[in-house]
Amino acid sequence: SSPALPFVDRNNKSWSPPPRNFLKLNVDAHLTDDGHWGFGLLLRRDDGRCVGAATRLCKGSKDVDLAEAKGLHEAITMITELRLTRVIIELDAAKIVSAVKKKVFPRNQWGMLTQRCARALD
Repeated sequence: SSPALPFVDRNNKSWSPPPRNFLKLNVDAHLTDDGHWGFGLLLRRDDGRCVGAATRLCKGSKDVDLAEAKGLHEAITMITELRLTRVIIELDAAKIVSAVKKKVFPRNQWGMLTQRCARALD
């Protein structure tokens, strides 16, 4: 199981640094009109220096919430694989953040994936 990680909802578009000696992993997804979507992960130190990044491009879904949930899942996977412990995950997907914080998950694809993510964050 992954270590407990701070989880932040950010609606503003400007980056703010994590506390000293922490890393911040920003997650963002984008959906196009033709059913393609992608997400990006950017891992930075408190001085703003990038120490890791990943992108994914997928097709077959027009559900932006599912794309955001997959982005969160990939973020947790990255943190686990790199064995990082002092990481703040930041994303602006209000539905996903709310579900994780309230531990209330809809019975759909993104809800099930977000529930798995929440368990990993506990």
